[in-house]
Amino acid sequence: MPGFLNGYTMLFVDRTVPETYGELVSWDDDDAAFENMTKGVGMHPGHGLQVLEIQQRIWAFLVKCCRILLQDVISTVESEVLPNPGPPAIQDENAMLLEIVSLEAPYRLPAHLEFDRLKAMASAERNLREDHLWSMREDPGYFGETMQELSEHRQEMLLDTRGKPHPTLKEAGRPLFWNRVLGTAFVPAYFGSAIFD
Repeated sequence: MPGFLNGYTMLFVDRTVPETYGELVSWDDDDAAFENMTKGVGMHPGHGLQVLEIQQRIWAFLVKCCRILLQDVISTVESEVLPNPGPPAIQDENAMLLEIVSLEAPYRLPAHLEFDRLKAMASAERNLREDHLWSMREDPGYFGETMQELSEHRQEMLLDTRGKPHPTLKEAGRPLFWNRVLGTAFVPAYFGSAIFD
């Protein structure tokens, strides 16, 4: 099997048990596997591995935070789950009230929503995406820089486990490779522009 696992899709959506979460599905075995990858339901195994590594670090961080916050509570890993003990007894309600209000303040809904600010942010994002598309269309230098940058960050540029280049890089003119780079450049740009339009 090649090092970059071409021909597979890693699936996460609607997979909540360890046996199926991040499952690799071959494009030969499942006709919808490639389509799931292009639609964002699944992802390329290289990106999927990055997602799993990031999630592993996040979960380790969250468990560490919980252990720090709940250091007085016996770990559920080390003992059985206790029934609901009820709310903690508050010693002095007046002293605790100010502390609770100040701790909860950042998480409360604002007194009034600023729709004008939200509209301005969405408009700025739409303008940014529109400018990017127009620059790709009308500025050859910008187009060339963008295509060069995207092509350098493709997985096809990596050598396989035997030290050989990807098959798409061996073709004269590399049409399949550049079609993939063009797809990477324009499909997300147009979809992103349509979202904010």
